[in-house]
Amino acid sequence: MISSNIVRVALLDGEPIFFDCLKLLFNQTNFVVVRSFDETLDEFEQISTLRPDVVLSDARSVEAAERLAERLQTANLAVPMVYIRLDASDTNALRLTKSPCASGFVSRTAVSATLLNALEIVSMGGTFVDPVLKAAEERLSQMENVIQFGPAGADADVGPCLSEREREVLFSVAQGYSSKETAARMGLSCKTVDTYKTRAMQKLDLPDRSSVVRYALQNDWFAGLAAELKAATCVISSGKTHLKAI
Repeated sequence: MISSNIVRVALLDGEPIFFDCLKLLFNQTNFVVVRSFDETLDEFEQISTLRPDVVLSDARSVEAAERLAERLQTANLAVPMVYIRLDASDTNALRLTKSPCASGFVSRTAVSATLLNALEIVSMGGTFVDPVLKAAEERLSQMENVIQFGPAGADADVGPCLSEREREVLFSVAQGYSSKETAARMGLSCKTVDTYKTRAMQKLDLPDRSSVVRYALQNDWFAGLAAELKAATCVISSGKTHLKAI
């Protein structure tokens, strides 16, 4: 179906044959695929030059995706990202589907109708996760739920599954770090950190910082930190003893 509202879809670093396939696929739709022919441009520069409505990109690490999203946010280029050809057996790809840095995620086994559906939803401001990836992510979450974050035992409360990033941010909150400090430590934007923090606190039903600290104490989140401090103290004490001996 052809609409009067043309949606420009930028293909980042796409092979020429894949670009041509997309042109055929988008025939008789309101999507038009574009790409940069300047191979010296990085992804951010390609987006800045093309100014598309939606961006298509191959899979990448969560960290790389978040860095690109932050550069776009800083430059006021609010363009939705759709990551394609994601491997459902790759845990990094599944982590990417939980990140707020993109709006669409399509598996490598997806058919053309799935990609078109993803573009349609994302171009209208929605979020799309390929059912194949969603099913794999749910299986991974079930596996993670049996790994207790707190002390072992039959009475331990496993609780809702947090992503690695959500745990990192929430632990920073428990340690007293501000969003700005956490963002600097993790190399993220304050907005991204606040998104992870809000989502984690909602999952665990923690209304404020005090409840986060209580939760961390109840689940021994500080155990590793205490062990590191004890080891550091031992090293310092050993050094002082050695100096006295001299």
